[in-house]
Amino acid sequence: MATFLPPLSHEKLLTWWKERIAEVNDGKRHIWILVTDIDATGKLKGPEVMGVVMLSTPYSETGAFRGYVEKLLIHKNCRGKGGARALMEALETEASSLGRKMLLLDTETGSSAEAVYKKLGMRSAVPVVGMAALAEIASAGLYPGITPDNHTCALVEPVLSCSCEARPEKVKDTCCTETYGGLLVATQLWSTFTGLESKGQMYAKDSWSIHGLWPGSYTQYCDLSRQYDPKPAPNTTDSKPKGTPVPPYRGEPINRWFAPYGKLHLLAYMNKYWVSQYDANWMFWAHEFSKHATCFSTFQKECYGPKASQHEDLFDFFETVIGWQRRLPTFRWLADAGIRPSNNTAYTYADVQGALAGEFGLSVFVGCGGPRFNETEAGRGSPDNGRTELNEIWYYYHVRGTPRATDGNKLDARTAGGRLTTCAKAKEAVRYYERSEGSEE
Repeated sequence: MATFLPPLSHEKLLTWWKERIAEVNDGKRHIWILVTDIDATGKLKGPEVMGVVMLSTPYSETGAFRGYVEKLLIHKNCRGKGGARALMEALETEASSLGRKMLLLDTETGSSAEAVYKKLGMRSAVPVVGMAALAEIASAGLYPGITPDNHTCALVEPVLSCSCEARPEKVKDTCCTETYGGLLVATQLWSTFTGLESKGQMYAKDSWSIHGLWPGSYTQYCDLSRQYDPKPAPNTTDSKPKGTPVPPYRGEPINRWFAPYGKLHLLAYMNKYWVSQYDANWMFWAHEFSKHATCFSTFQKECYGPKASQHEDLFDFFETVIGWQRRLPTFRWLADAGIRPSNNTAYTYADVQGALAGEFGLSVFVGCGGPRFNETEAGRGSPDNGRTELNEIWYYYHVRGTPRATDGNKLDARTAGGRLTTCAKAKEAVRYYERSEGSEE
């Protein structure tokens, strides 16, 4: 995608390249330059650069397996000679060594660049359109043009997401097969206080709190017509400063929508097990729905038919999240292994991972926050800079059919997410703190 508008000054271009080089030094970007020849010392020989390509590897806990291909450019006098393939092969080799197994890029539909990428083995995932249509698509959902008619998933053979058969152009109905956010991540939180105990907002005893159900796609806030998040984070649909803005929601609190639709039992359950910190619970739920649910093909608004009740998609997503989370009793699994919240006992990451992997059947992602181990008194001088306070667990799946069926294949976090933990790995370096007095029901 183009970066600059004419006229382009030398100063502006130089500043841009300095910023990219800084990203290389920080390990967030890799750049390959195709040249005609180099001498024995590695210096450039010849009058010009033939081509360039970049691999962006931004930090992402949920997408450490993704890399972004940018600025594949070949000089007009050097095209058709294998330069693009040579650059991409070098990029793909490095990306694989970094664990960036999924490479993403954008290009203009129908352009010569698209033809080159297809020759190189890239496949189209989502149509890219001109800027004039961008806002319309952002408000229209994932697949603009889909009708609300005849989405009878009971008549559709379930297809496993992320398989070759789950491509949008191959499935019978994208409302019945997850084609957009095929990697499903069920996430849970452990916090010691809500900050709103005085208002009765507390955690359920002996239970981790629901965080959400995330699609493994690289998108967020995919349908701005269903944006109910008062504090969108990030505040653009692609996380970039100049991306499509996500306007903060200014409407009534969504927890007022439950009673009119006979969902008070659902509301009570969510207030108990899906608890926010510092903000009212409904704001957390609105964030998870707006940011993540809108990026599943199976929760697209049109999937619910022409006479669907208002907010049916929202309630359906919440119930689906709960369906997956109820299968994952993290607190009990840890407790059965003798790992319980304690302000006095420290645990070892390997034991936490072993307890959860033993029950889940595969490795999970174990997240820690708080100080780094080598910043603590116990870890002073240690090379281990992992975090020391247990606070998050992620379980990975490929889903069969629609997520609401809660049927899928479990995945190992090492291959699905690219890493297993942010925790310190030293012996007894991890704390699993008790909740504060008055923070549990």
